[in-house]
Amino acid sequence: MGMVLIRIDDRLIHGQIVENWMKFLKINHLIVVNDFVASDQMQKVLFSMAVPEHTKISILTIAEAKEAILNGHFEGDRAMLLFASPQDVLNLINKGVRIKEVNVGGIHYSPGKKQILKAISVSKEDIQAFQELDRFGVHLEARMVPDDEKIDIMEIIKRETKQE
Repeated sequence: MGMVLIRIDDRLIHGQIVENWMKFLKINHLIVVNDFVASDQMQKVLFSMAVPEHTKISILTIAEAKEAILNGHFEGDRAMLLFASPQDVLNLINKGVRIKEVNVGGIHYSPGKKQILKAISVSKEDIQAFQELDRFGVHLEARMVPDDEKIDIMEIIKRETKQE
């Protein structure tokens, strides 16, 4: 089966992932793709502790994820890839990995960001990355949990950028 869901959520692994998405999609392998987390042993331990028993977890750099995906390492799994930012997804695509759809779950507000949906705040760099993903043909849906209505995030971004 391989990659069942690709999600941007700056919290990476948390309750919505474990209690909603994993159960709904019957995920058996969580794959965190983040250069910082992959290089920080404490972060790796903490995220590993948040995963239910009998669930595989991989914490990879973007370069490691590219190699694993292109070599078919997750084909026998029901895997969810988790990214902290649209820039990381774009970086993986620029390395040759084809991605058709990305779920955007949460990007927290911080100075310099504008809230565009309840749980999604974006910077100019985020908007540029989303626009580039859109040009690559990636469908971008905003949805916190499986039961939520799917929202086309590019429609929101286009509306917000027209207002500026």
